[in-house]
Amino acid sequence: HRDLHSFPTRRSSDLHMKTPVEKETWPELAKISFQNFDIMLSHLPENKVVNEIFENLPAHKKELWKKHGILSALVVPVFVSDVWYGFLVFHDLRKEKKRSEEEIWFIKRAVDMLGAYLERESMLKKLQAAKKNLSEQVAARTKTLQELNQMLLIENEEKAKLAEELRKREESYRVLFASSPVANFLVSSNGDILEFNGEACHLLNVSSEELNRKNLQEWIMLDKGKKYLYSDGLPYERA
Repeated sequence: HRDLHSFPTRRSSDLHMKTPVEKETWPELAKISFQNFDIMLSHLPENKVVNEIFENLPAHKKELWKKHGILSALVVPVFVSDVWYGFLVFHDLRKEKKRSEEEIWFIKRAVDMLGAYLERESMLKKLQAAKKNLSEQVAARTKTLQELNQMLLIENEEKAKLAEELRKREESYRVLFASSPVANFLVSSNGDILEFNGEACHLLNVSSEELNRKNLQEWIMLDKGKKYLYSDGLPYERA
């Protein structure tokens, strides 16, 4: 809990009547440790006002008041969000005076307004902190997504390069396959002819339409270690 302020009570007509003693006393009031005011502080968490005069204090408590010239004091607790936040102290340096119920009521209303203001400020700070935290999370998430996008771009570029390289190799292979002076066949595992070059047609003496979609076994037969090619139903031996 905190001591919000320590206010000496003065009338407006006294503003120009400061004595040398008062000039020295006022600054000292702000330095008072209210931990020594346990008789007052014990009631504050219960939201009870302490309205005390010098004469009613125990002897061992009067020394501090006398040192600072305090004759009476009103201590009002400050609550923020129903939690005891601190207190305001109103000193009277001129006379012992207990505040009336009406005065206390008005002072309490003012202190309640202060509590509401502090609550609002606390909520604003929490909202600002939450907003900052959210902004940091969004920034971190955005950075992560940007890094992932960059990685995807690099991966796509690499895939495109590999695809282009593969296309060039396939094109080179097809050129070599088609222009080879040797008969070339590309067949499936069961012997279906998938691709062939012009030399293959020349070797078998057939057109590409006749050879297309055929099975290689229709053209080649093994007999006692010898290989025969069939063309127009007539076999001829090949070495």
